[in-house]
Amino acid sequence: MEIADGPRVAEIHANVFGHVGNSEEEIREAYSPSFLSELLDHRYAEHSAPPLVFEQDGTIAGFVLCLCRPAIFNGENIWVSSTSHLGVDPEYRSSLAAVHLLRAIADGPQDMTYIDRSNMSGRKAEQAAGFTAIPEYSLRWTRMLRPGEAATNRLADAAGKPVLRNVGPFIERALPKPMRSQLAAPIPPRPPALAVETLTLDHVVSTGHSLLPEFDLHPVLDDPDHVQHEWDQLDRLQSSSRILRHVLLSKRGDVVGWYIVSISPFGWAEVMQFVAKRPAQRMAMISLIHDLAESEATRVSGHLPPWLLYDIEGLGCKITAHESTVAVHSHTLELLPAFANNKVWLSALEGETVMSPLTAR
Repeated sequence: MEIADGPRVAEIHANVFGHVGNSEEEIREAYSPSFLSELLDHRYAEHSAPPLVFEQDGTIAGFVLCLCRPAIFNGENIWVSSTSHLGVDPEYRSSLAAVHLLRAIADGPQDMTYIDRSNMSGRKAEQAAGFTAIPEYSLRWTRMLRPGEAATNRLADAAGKPVLRNVGPFIERALPKPMRSQLAAPIPPRPPALAVETLTLDHVVSTGHSLLPEFDLHPVLDDPDHVQHEWDQLDRLQSSSRILRHVLLSKRGDVVGWYIVSISPFGWAEVMQFVAKRPAQRMAMISLIHDLAESEATRVSGHLPPWLLYDIEGLGCKITAHESTVAVHSHTLELLPAFANNKVWLSALEGETVMSPLTAR
């Protein structure tokens, strides 16, 4: 892929993924030179296959985005590439462009290729390219915070009239309490055992790996340059969203967890990273919900890994088996059992969401 491919890639994006409330001009602007440069020239590019296009008869027929990051597997450094927005022009689907693109990505120098939003439409191509589906990681959770505003924002988005969002707070206040309680459970009180402060680089670097002792595969969290790079990249790629970063401290001042959340202009919050010591996971989830209820967020969602399933019970969260799941390709055979044994900790910062050229709604 080259920067000059942006207009054609944007055209395919619109044809494959639809507009989802965005105009054609907004989609073209999303695949800007600065966005593509972020993916093509990032600091770990040499360790991974790059974003690719598939050409047929001199025309770009499909594309796939890709971004590489360092990770730790059983104490050793490895390279993990995640893919995003595999798109093939409907006129060229008989060309097996998706299979060729995925095989080319998987053949890169990285140790593992990771698709965190594998869906049914791309499943056959992924299998043909040698990827393994991990259905255990297909769950998502959603917690409604302000149902009246959330519904109004959805209607405003669908109608293409952002001004309608201004009506949301009035509708929220007009909802009868019984109806509001049915649509959104009461917000739990903040856990008194935890103090909440702004997350800093030092919090992550000094405690990150100690919070994840039971996981065989996880991101690099003890390198300040890498963590800062990840944060800067999130801020640039999700520039229209507000990024909330909070750390959770015990009464003794010890770090017991943290979370990073992206809140879109529509009030829809996506958990980008959630870390907590095993005994404190439930209290950390309660704190997250409480914090977002005090923000402009109207609802919050996130991936639900198997190890968090029981800690979220009874917190008013809706759990769904999403069509999207995780698919993995690796040149190292030992990596796949780590997924099967729930020994993998990868957040949305390591997946597709951070690469989305259009803010998630």
